[in-house]
Amino acid sequence: MGFTPFRKAIEPDHAAINSYDLKIPGVVDLTAVEISGIKEELETVVLPDRTAASGGGIPPFDITVKIPMHHKIECATLDVWWETCKAPALPGYKRPAMLMINRASSIPGAIWHLSGVFVKGREGPALDQKSPGDLALVTYTLSVDGMLRLPGM
Repeated sequence: MGFTPFRKAIEPDHAAINSYDLKIPGVVDLTAVEISGIKEELETVVLPDRTAASGGGIPPFDITVKIPMHHKIECATLDVWWETCKAPALPGYKRPAMLMINRASSIPGAIWHLSGVFVKGREGPALDQKSPGDLALVTYTLSVDGMLRLPGM
């Protein structure tokens, strides 16, 4: 009798990467056609023996959000927020946010609370004559102080 490895099956009603909502107080509902991967990393320290050790802290990180350029109200809202983040930044320029990733059944599959969010940069669409009718996107870079996955999902 040989060893048969146990194979885990993907549970039904998975979290879908194409079904998400980013909610930010004071910002209209966004049609974000793409949100970059969210990556948190611990600060590390290189020890004298050239090995790494945890520094314990988690520095702020960036995410990018791409909005269709012809969604004028969404872009205008983010542009106004961008202006409040410039020096001298207005009080309240940092905001909390919620990123909800939905399951195939449309119920929330994961909810992430993002803290200390502000617009760090924006980039207009890349343009070329070779792409007939492709969607022009404005990319907003958001700085995030931290994130917490909310339990129960």
